[in-house]
Amino acid sequence: MLANAKEVRQQADVPETYPLEIRSEDITIMGNVNVETPKKGRIPVVEVQYLSYTEEELEEMNGLRERMMEQVGMLHFAEKEPVKSYVNALYDFLVQNRVQQKLEAFKSRFEEAGEPARAREYAQIYRLVMELLDQIYALLGEENITLKEFTEILEAGFDEIQVGTIPQNVDRVLVGDMERTRLQQVKTLFFLGVNDGNIPKGASRGGIISDMDREFLRESDLELAPSPRQQMYIQRFYLYLNMTKPSQRLYLTYSKVNNGGKSIRPAYLVEVVRRLYPRMAVEHPQLRSPLEQIVTRQEGVGYLAAGLREYAEGIMPKERLQDFFTIYQVYGEGEMQEVRRFLTETAFKRYRDENLPAMVARALYGVQLENSVTRLETFAACAYRHFLQYGLSLRERREFSFESVDMGNLYHETLELFAEKLAENHYTWFDFTEEFARRTVMEILEAQAASYGNTVLYASARNEYAVTRMGRILTRTVLTLQRQLRRGSFVPESFELSFQYADNLDSIHVALSKGEKMRLQGRIDRIDIASDQDSVYVKVIDYKSGNKKFDLAALYYGLQLQLVVYMNAAMEVEAKRHPGKEAVPAALLYYHIDDPSVETPVELSPEEIDEQIAKKLRMHGVVNSEPYVVGLLDGQMGDRSDVIPVERKKDGSFSARSSVLSSQELKTVSDYVSRKIAEIGREILDGRISLNPYEKGNEEACSYCAYKKVCGFEPAMPGCSKNRLEELDKEEVLRRMDAP
Repeated sequence: MLANAKEVRQQADVPETYPLEIRSEDITIMGNVNVETPKKGRIPVVEVQYLSYTEEELEEMNGLRERMMEQVGMLHFAEKEPVKSYVNALYDFLVQNRVQQKLEAFKSRFEEAGEPARAREYAQIYRLVMELLDQIYALLGEENITLKEFTEILEAGFDEIQVGTIPQNVDRVLVGDMERTRLQQVKTLFFLGVNDGNIPKGASRGGIISDMDREFLRESDLELAPSPRQQMYIQRFYLYLNMTKPSQRLYLTYSKVNNGGKSIRPAYLVEVVRRLYPRMAVEHPQLRSPLEQIVTRQEGVGYLAAGLREYAEGIMPKERLQDFFTIYQVYGEGEMQEVRRFLTETAFKRYRDENLPAMVARALYGVQLENSVTRLETFAACAYRHFLQYGLSLRERREFSFESVDMGNLYHETLELFAEKLAENHYTWFDFTEEFARRTVMEILEAQAASYGNTVLYASARNEYAVTRMGRILTRTVLTLQRQLRRGSFVPESFELSFQYADNLDSIHVALSKGEKMRLQGRIDRIDIASDQDSVYVKVIDYKSGNKKFDLAALYYGLQLQLVVYMNAAMEVEAKRHPGKEAVPAALLYYHIDDPSVETPVELSPEEIDEQIAKKLRMHGVVNSEPYVVGLLDGQMGDRSDVIPVERKKDGSFSARSSVLSSQELKTVSDYVSRKIAEIGREILDGRISLNPYEKGNEEACSYCAYKKVCGFEPAMPGCSKNRLEELDKEEVLRRMDAP
């Protein structure tokens, strides 16, 4: 067999040796096993070399085993037992094994070796352990727990035990006041706060008697408080007493600034001492190396953190590198390793702008994007927010409450249903009465509120009042919209026109690449039209519960695409409805749903108040600058329109406050938005998820973002910065839009 094993070794040439244990009930045989690796289908050969023991040795080992089992047998427990069983068994184990006597022996041994501090430590251990067992027994005695749970409780208790000894020398530190503290046999004195105002101490002011009265009363038997002059000499006396007390060293310290950061001067005493000892120099501890300034571990953490930041940014001076590396190395030992690791990771943390792999992006979003205009604007504001909201579909926890977004939803639903009620009652937007408007709005609103959000609007008195307030605002809205329509020649054509019902529009189907497309989703709140023999003029209105202003620069950056996208879709719809006529954009407008108040120094009639409110509810947006189109929008306009954002100067031209664009400029904007939405769509499918929230003037993407706690955006982190957008005037925006 050995010959065969040798042959196998020669053929395999890969010998491996493993330790072997063979256990029986009472005997353990230990040895080495040589395992020869098989080759070409050969059977492995195992060669075992046994270690032999005499009978006496086996009996001795068995006796040791039995003795050990007798000692630890009492610590065997069931799966769960009361805490008192564990405590009693552990106490019996300590007593049976004479742990107290063994600790006393250690104590005596240390005393004989001249180590009293170690001796005192060992003298306390048994008492502290017994106190811990008593506390566990009193608090948890009847509780059934597992042995593992009891072990964790015991270890936590041991961690809290502190063994202290009284120092064996007679040194002491005494802190006191200059006037009240009596010092004797002082070796070293630290005199703190030697600043002007402290030395000499500010004299008390006021009093009911003058210096002349003091001179008169001094001749009597009355005892008077010291005068300011006397107080000054008393303080000098105390200064002399304290400064002559130390037998070895005297330290005078003063501050450069107070708690408020203002500069303060040293006391006159400092200059007096410097004149007495011309060779003595003032030391500045804050200018010493960190190694000399660090006293405690916690204080050193601050130096380590600051040094890591400087080193990571590459701005640490070369002369400080050695001290920094020393501190860094010290904190890599013992219990401070975790602190150093955390600080190092934080200091070297960098944001890296990386895209999702194209396959992952397509798995998240699909090959054909179903995008709302709001989603495109979200991507332009911050690509990472778009990824969290639309890629990972993160949502805030829904709460049973009524928020601003809910109010906006109810506004839109009520206005849509109000338009339907007009047709049912044979009214138009030009001839319904105020009473009809008020009654119909409240009927619609109350019906909507009864079913909205699990009747959240009737969950509290505050929400119930919100229904009344919304009814007043919406009544004001429909009456104002009627008034604005009466001022011009436009007629409402469509309400809440959804893109899904206009599926054949080219403007909502965007080709991103050969195999990738984007289909826009949206709902146009209102489309008004006016027509003549050759053209149909289109006005798009978007209702807003917030006071949103049209900003051409924001549109250029992709933050306000909605109105232009809606206009492009509306132009296609109206061109198909009116074949043979040219569709012309007339106005892109926001209407702020509100019921503003009017403050005037004089009392006004109800009609005059309505006129003032109507001026405040003028729509915002952009208007075609053709005079004929402006006349269609507001046929009663004087110098300033109360309907559209247009004003005229004395020569008849539009003022700088007017928001107008020519037909060619409107086409430039329309073409640019078509290119912009295609660009955003391609970036989405390319996997762009940059953490780049925009900042434009006083506006920024992070202000009301629900994902701030998720994204981890930190401006101070290297590589992490905001996308600061340049403020542009209208001419510059149009020039850039028209650029190829």
